[in-house]
Amino acid sequence: MNVLLVIDALNSGGAQRQVVNLAIELKRTNHNVSLLYYNNGDHYKDILGEAKVPIIQLSKGGKMGMLKFLKQLHQVIKQNQFDVVCVYLFLPSLFVLVSKIIFAGKHKLILSERTFEGNVTTFHKKVTRKLYKQAYCIVPNSKHQSKQLEKLFPKKPKIQYIPNGINEQQFSYNPKIRSNQEISILCIGRVSQIKNTKVVIKALKLLKDQGISNIKIEWVGANFIKQDLITEYSKECITLLEKSNLNNHWKWGGVRKDVAQYMSQFDLLIHPSLGEGFPNVIGEGMAKGIFVIASDVFDHSLLIEPNKTGLLFNPNSEKELSETILSFVNLSKESQNQMVKNAREKVVKEMSVQKLGERYSTLFKQALEQ
Repeated sequence: MNVLLVIDALNSGGAQRQVVNLAIELKRTNHNVSLLYYNNGDHYKDILGEAKVPIIQLSKGGKMGMLKFLKQLHQVIKQNQFDVVCVYLFLPSLFVLVSKIIFAGKHKLILSERTFEGNVTTFHKKVTRKLYKQAYCIVPNSKHQSKQLEKLFPKKPKIQYIPNGINEQQFSYNPKIRSNQEISILCIGRVSQIKNTKVVIKALKLLKDQGISNIKIEWVGANFIKQDLITEYSKECITLLEKSNLNNHWKWGGVRKDVAQYMSQFDLLIHPSLGEGFPNVIGEGMAKGIFVIASDVFDHSLLIEPNKTGLLFNPNSEKELSETILSFVNLSKESQNQMVKNAREKVVKEMSVQKLGERYSTLFKQALEQ
């Protein structure tokens, strides 16, 4: 069985991290697997190289070169005799779907949706999904989205939920012993409205107003605060920090390649997202042994069981977030330690990279047997 995984780029996004995890695990278990991408971005290129996963990079070019690009896609699949093509994200899925239709591709096609229904654009609802009948299976990475897709496609294609895989070796268990001096908090994600940066800033302001000034927060991820890349939302966050006099309590960390090691320096991970598919950051934090506070949306409650594997809060309430942070601070160290241990065990049992590889391998075999 020859498998081709397709993604837009190898930048530091969550979908990219997952397709790389899958490629490396399939390679480790002796599958013939290659990975194709077409945009700039090589954050994970070295990792794939170390795992000896063959990489194929195409150039998409502009609108005038689209037909050439689609033909190249078809030629790569045909010449390398790929039996199964598994595509992550909507736009790469559209390209592979159109290529399959135009050039009558015989490969089995599996498409992975990596978001929640409210975040799907009208274009992809009306165009990309109209072509889904060309696919054998659609794979959402959350139970919430799986239920949405089952309503939209009650007969065909097949819908199969497969959660993300967490590399428990890369994110090895290494809980920090919390000091009584400073509370260090980590947030990971791009600075955007959907990632809900502002609610963390507002909660920090509430805590400071209560006289709790020993909290430091670092936001790691694409922050868009450089002058030539700055977004309107980033500007609003910067202004909010300045008006709240919080600059001494906040750091923009930017994109890092050493997140797995860096996590261990912090007491607490906060994930305030308003919505997503499967939250990589939560799973990785749980595996690492950092205490997690997460927004109570979609599948987050399947990972974070309150007072067992972490704490949840209403993402629309900075007051509730500030109170949840205080609940963490007031927990005994014994309770904190037990909860992070429970969280690690849950990840290893239910969301390992090995499980990810097994689930996709079974799906690929089912597709070929159809």
